[in-house]
Amino acid sequence: MREMLPMTKEYLMMISSILIAVVSKGMFKEPSSLVTATQIEASAMLDSLINVYIAENRLDGCYSEIYIDRQRVDYTILTFRTVSNIPLQLKEKNPLFYLRKDNNTFLVYNGMEEYFTESHLQLPHETKACESSFYWYVADSAGVITIHRDFSYPFFPLPEKPSVKFGTAL
Repeated sequence: MREMLPMTKEYLMMISSILIAVVSKGMFKEPSSLVTATQIEASAMLDSLINVYIAENRLDGCYSEIYIDRQRVDYTILTFRTVSNIPLQLKEKNPLFYLRKDNNTFLVYNGMEEYFTESHLQLPHETKACESSFYWYVADSAGVITIHRDFSYPFFPLPEKPSVKFGTAL
């Protein structure tokens, strides 16, 4: 009886390994489902930021981008960009969804894009590339919003302020 126990464990391990190999092979085949979101709506905070961005930059029927980068549970960086070559970049960036506000289209990115194949978004044709470029990054720290009207790369952490000033005695 003692001699059969190790053989039974080996047999079970072999069967388990075969099952895992068969199941995992099937996990990475062509996707069989299409995930869609028919309608999304901006929160009151995001809607307010978009309104101010449009007004300050005098956007009229332009493509813009919003990158949402949640860095911690209570800290998010939103990067707003309006650049002239956005329509040319659409194929390589693959936005999953967009928001419309006052005839402007905001393509929204959050880092999930690389995990999906082409999104096949039907973007509004009346939107155009703007001639000027505008950049903002907005820090949302536990509900405290700070707008920086400056260039920032999307999905890059903002520099921390040093706790010690350089050139001073410790």
